[in-house]
Amino acid sequence: MPLFKDQQERILQLCGDEYIVLEAPDGFYSTKRMKLRHNICDIEYEVSIKKFLLGQRCPNKRCVNERIKQIFLKKYGVEYITQNKEIKEKVKNTIIQREGTELQWGKSQRDLFFSNLSNKFPSLEPQFSLEEYRGVNSNKYRFRCKECGYEFERTIHSHKPICRKCNPPLRGTSRQEVQVYEFISSISKDSFEQRDRKTIHPKEIDIYSEQHRVGVEFNGLYWHSEKFVDKKYHSEKSKFAREAGIKLFHVFSDEWEQKQDIVKSMLSHAFGVTRQKLFARKCSIAEVSTRDAKRFFESTHISGGGRSKSAFGLFYDGQLVSCLSLGVPIKNKRYSNCIEIVRFANQLNTHVVGGFSKLLTAAKKWALENGFENILSYADLRFGDGNVYHKNGFEYLGDTDVNYWYTDGINRYSRQSFCACDGKTERQIAEESEVFKIYGCGHAIFMLNIKSGF
Repeated sequence: MPLFKDQQERILQLCGDEYIVLEAPDGFYSTKRMKLRHNICDIEYEVSIKKFLLGQRCPNKRCVNERIKQIFLKKYGVEYITQNKEIKEKVKNTIIQREGTELQWGKSQRDLFFSNLSNKFPSLEPQFSLEEYRGVNSNKYRFRCKECGYEFERTIHSHKPICRKCNPPLRGTSRQEVQVYEFISSISKDSFEQRDRKTIHPKEIDIYSEQHRVGVEFNGLYWHSEKFVDKKYHSEKSKFAREAGIKLFHVFSDEWEQKQDIVKSMLSHAFGVTRQKLFARKCSIAEVSTRDAKRFFESTHISGGGRSKSAFGLFYDGQLVSCLSLGVPIKNKRYSNCIEIVRFANQLNTHVVGGFSKLLTAAKKWALENGFENILSYADLRFGDGNVYHKNGFEYLGDTDVNYWYTDGINRYSRQSFCACDGKTERQIAEESEVFKIYGCGHAIFMLNIKSGF
């Protein structure tokens, strides 16, 4: 679809004297590419109209660096970020907090990393020298556990080496699963069944409430990795549950250990016992900075902050209680003219009735003003089927393939941490790092056409 007339004028206005449009598609279609010449460096290049409107300019490295300098001058009053004393002090404090020591100028990153191994892995003693250190990428190093004296070889590629003698994989009903059951029992007076094999026979539900038609699966990272279950183990169990009219909620053991407050809030909502209930009509709405939105999501969303271009929030008594962020989809070619809902979450232990709908209205207006025609979103099938999107007029497009992470049995790591490199495949790097795949349930894809209904 062609862009609005004012957006055509905006392109010419943004070009000014700095850029010349050499070739442009008829009607200025946002997905089409136009050819520009940058008068400062005299380079000719192509860029999509949509990306140009969003701020993408000349790709020449010198031009990019000059633009960065101008941004720093405007924001910090210096050409280079390290010239700003306040920023330099923040960097210093961050390194001290992360590495346990102040940055030693003149030392290489390799020397600094090696000298801080004891701070990074306090329970382990490295059994190799600086001369033997060859970087973190897929190389194995020998460590000795300070607790039990056990020596072993592990990689330090993207994750922490662990003594398996002190930290054996859990089997059976783990301590964490018992904690989840005890928490659910404490927030509801209803009865719960453990190890239910009748409801979606022959599959088992770890914790199940017939009254709420809600089940909880606790997935320990080691015993639920590809070493013991297949790719579709979790997704098929969720599919069986949906067909039986049951909402199945999957919790990974690292989520319970590291994001327990968020998990508890989600479980409370699933069982209808959220502590605070607010109404969107009594909340004010305002645009939220992406920095504040990311900070909010870090403490309320199971997937953390996420990158975004814009965000909107609902405020009750001056406090942010619900937030929705928007960003350009990663798979831009497949979904053109789309803006994606990156995150949506409420304050912990809070249910904002009508909150998503009110935030979506603001998101629609922003999307139209910025040349988008559709809003895309993904619903994680580990936690439901995306019912909120059905209620708000989104079209269901289908499901993605089953997603996955890597795990060492203690933590999960992004698949991007083990990308193919140095002639080695992703699988080879993962095997050398002694990690295994662990699968999710995939995502449901939803799309809302905002041009026809706004």
